[in-house]
Amino acid sequence: MKKLIWLVLTLIWALSPTAVWAVDTNGAVVSNAPDFFLRIPLLPYDEHYANDAPFNQPAEPQLTYYVKGEARQTEQAVLLENGQTLLPLRLVAEACGAAVSWDADSQQASLSLGSHTASVRPGELTILVNGAAKPLQTPPVLRNGVLYLPLRVVGEALGKQVSWQNKLGQGLVIVCENGADFTSRPQLNALLAQTYLAESLNARQGQLLDVGRAMILWRDADGVYYRNWIAVNEAVAWYDFVGAQPEQMAALAAKLGCRFRGYDPPAPHPEALVAFYDDGDAKIIFDVPKGDSFDAYISGDFAYITEQTSAGERFWRVNLNVPREQPFVPEEVAASDL
Repeated sequence: MKKLIWLVLTLIWALSPTAVWAVDTNGAVVSNAPDFFLRIPLLPYDEHYANDAPFNQPAEPQLTYYVKGEARQTEQAVLLENGQTLLPLRLVAEACGAAVSWDADSQQASLSLGSHTASVRPGELTILVNGAAKPLQTPPVLRNGVLYLPLRVVGEALGKQVSWQNKLGQGLVIVCENGADFTSRPQLNALLAQTYLAESLNARQGQLLDVGRAMILWRDADGVYYRNWIAVNEAVAWYDFVGAQPEQMAALAAKLGCRFRGYDPPAPHPEALVAFYDDGDAKIIFDVPKGDSFDAYISGDFAYITEQTSAGERFWRVNLNVPREQPFVPEEVAASDL
């Protein structure tokens, strides 16, 4: 029956290529697609035989991005200037439905979408938005006949909401209507499950559960859980987490309806702490990039974590008593707060 349900949902998605589909843990279908969605690799391609990361793929000559959930490709590069992401103005604006024009005499680009208008010139530190001049931290760049502008500037000039998330060692850039919440697990899962991770998950009849700094959690139609592409049931590195205060941890687990499990594999795989819920859901409490490690304990409603990195120690606190649709969000704290 589970396999039949997954087959039906896969067929529905295949017949609706512009929609983003996912199934939450209650079986409900979630749909949404941002105007523009782009993945920017932040880490170099790692060809180590033991690297099972979902985005373990070399850089391609063509850049893939998504418009309303539909894949498109361009050979125009992404520029990083002064810590900001610069993309071709026309590519982003037209993806959002805006009209774009270029005046060669005045060297000015203009765009309009509904009641929103903007104009900008290469090298200038201002953009005119609806008649009002606004400062830019990084000036537009004209390169090989293509005008590049900070992505956030383009989106917000068109009245859009622009967000950046660092997941799986990648920068996920989302331009969408104001009010759309791609920080929620259902929306982000839906987006990734039918864009960059679609081919791999669909081939495995996989349901994406959560996305972390270095791993994804998903399960197949038979209910088997996976960390990236390795089955949890087959990985001896998974263990029932006890921690320094087992009674408090057990009380919280009972309140949340879950059990806490750790993942402590040999190098080069990264470590993780995960909540597995009684209804089949799972959320990543904390995970680290390859090469880092951490120690953790649970007290009250919080997990307290000491992360060991190549640059030294970092300290985190994670509130575990949050709504299920929200991801666990580590808050960096001082050592004295642990």
